[in-house]
Amino acid sequence: MRSLVVAAFGFVSPTLSPTVLAEAAKQELRGFLAAHRSRPGQVEPAVRTGASPAAEIVEEAAEWHADVLVVGTHAWHGTRRMLLGSTAEACMRDAPCNVLALPPLGPAVARASGHARTAAALAIA
Repeated sequence: MRSLVVAAFGFVSPTLSPTVLAEAAKQELRGFLAAHRSRPGQVEPAVRTGASPAAEIVEEAAEWHADVLVVGTHAWHGTRRMLLGSTAEACMRDAPCNVLALPPLGPAVARASGHARTAAALAIA
């Protein structure tokens, strides 16, 4: 399995070099994975940089020959979704493999399971 973080810049140019940002993102992802997995070595951390998170996720899935792509959603609707777009929707449309889109956990489920941040962190498996 592989977990992917995309450092997307969009319209704003980063103040740090992409290499420095990618390394910081990889360290953050490693810390997150260490805190949320039961056995070490099960998930390989990966970081990509680019203007479009969806394009980077789809590219990673294609390069890795993924069997399934797991993406978290924000479950936004209406104007907010229209203005920001939908990374999960673009991945479902363009991915070269099956896609599983997971909505955020409801507050009651998150409290009961202790996994409030898990759904948002999933990218590629």
